[in-house]
Amino acid sequence: MENIQFLVIVSICCDLLLFVLIGWLFFKVRQLGPRRLELLISQLKESQELVRRLDKIVEEKARLSSELKSRLLQKSPGGENTFLINRDKVLALHEKGFEAAQIAEMAGLTTGEVELILSINSVAS
Repeated sequence: MENIQFLVIVSICCDLLLFVLIGWLFFKVRQLGPRRLELLISQLKESQELVRRLDKIVEEKARLSSELKSRLLQKSPGGENTFLINRDKVLALHEKGFEAAQIAEMAGLTTGEVELILSINSVAS
């Protein structure tokens, strides 16, 4: 019997505490005023839009990364890894003093691919 009375008292105290917290929150929101509340809502909507745009960018980067990975692992008709062949060409031309745009033209690659190979090589060194 004492346990039940104790639980009832604890329940009543929790209910009162919740009531006080809800009242406090209500008064805090009213103090904001309609203009500040509208500003807060517009900032939240703007944040949601930024999150959506960031999500699209991340998805695009993941797609590009996956595509790059598959291209790097691509095999030539002879069964050799084309990335390794291209890397060797690019590094040999770079050692001879050619710029990325020139190397790209000579190796049949894009400038971005050449720059990627050079940056990977510089990190690995």
